[in-house]
Amino acid sequence: MIWLFCIPGRRVYEMHTALPDNHSNILGGAGHQGELGWSPSGRVPIISHVCHEAREVVLKSHVYISGKEGQVDDDGVPRPEWTTWNESLPVRLRKGLDIVHLHWNPSYDSPFFLPGPPNPFPCFQWLANQAAAASVSADLLHPFDSEFTSPTIAPEDVKYLCPHNIYYVVLTIVEIHMPAYEATHAGVFGRLGEEPIQLVDPRDTARVARFRDIWRRNRLPSEEPDVAEFFSRAVDSAEAYCARVERWRQELEKVWIWCKCRELGVPDETLTEIWPDPNRPEGAPFIWPFPFPPLASRSLRVDWARPVLNKEHPWVHAQLAVMPCFKPALMFRHCNRMCGLLSEPTERLSAVPRVALAAGAARGGRAATGGRIVRGGGRGSRWGP
Repeated sequence: MIWLFCIPGRRVYEMHTALPDNHSNILGGAGHQGELGWSPSGRVPIISHVCHEAREVVLKSHVYISGKEGQVDDDGVPRPEWTTWNESLPVRLRKGLDIVHLHWNPSYDSPFFLPGPPNPFPCFQWLANQAAAASVSADLLHPFDSEFTSPTIAPEDVKYLCPHNIYYVVLTIVEIHMPAYEATHAGVFGRLGEEPIQLVDPRDTARVARFRDIWRRNRLPSEEPDVAEFFSRAVDSAEAYCARVERWRQELEKVWIWCKCRELGVPDETLTEIWPDPNRPEGAPFIWPFPFPPLASRSLRVDWARPVLNKEHPWVHAQLAVMPCFKPALMFRHCNRMCGLLSEPTERLSAVPRVALAAGAARGGRAATGGRIVRGGGRGSRWGP
């Protein structure tokens, strides 16, 4: 059926909205206070408003993990309860198709007047087992390209990252502002612009360049210097940027092995074999080998590049063999609020032109929008349109 070609592809479902100052966010727009705009990834596909036939196709093809029927997995394990003030409800995650993303990390900050969010890992693991893949913030495991470092994942939580599963590790989040109509025709946020969050391999320079080109065409009057600097590093200096990503990936292996050492309580005798140090006197007890910066230093970053990991050790070899598949990723987010145009009218793009566009796409042509698209929109709430 032709309507199947209009169904959104793989989407990224966020377990909760992101808080400011907790990520390597690169956000454009004047007066943007560091928060990420609310993502419409869970919206019912726009073609469901075209006709009865299209709606039937949507209902049959979208098996969401929500409602009573979605609270138990195939093995009969109920969904662990997890509730926090910024939780994304309902759970618009399509089983076996979408990606579940966790913004949380051990140093995650809640507003001072609210209690800290509970441990999300049991619920995250359950959702990850239902989804096609999972995604986490790099701050959870090993921050990327930063002078500061958050605590890595706690040893007792390592067990929630399942062996052999695919986990995209988001190094940087970049928001691109443009009207929904232009996002539809850009071709980078899905066929009809209904995949507003995209995870891209940072080493795929050609694809990153496509997002840069789209951003340039829709750049806000504020010029967005942070976004420009990011694309300069990721595209214009791609070789050096990819080299940093590769160093980060190698350091992540060390972080993971150290977490497993702590989780499993590896004895000191084995630790000295896993982390050889030529400067350690023979027979001396094992001491944490990773050089923390001195108190007088302004840098709070642990130098994971210095310690040597003995990958030939049988225990290390066995742990790396079952290590989850961590893939570095850049998160590009579409924001249609045009946050930099704070003085513009708050008129929003109607859904009608996108409905017509969906119908046109199904017929193989381009539908008329029926009016002028306003490049505007107020700042709006982060909780919804």
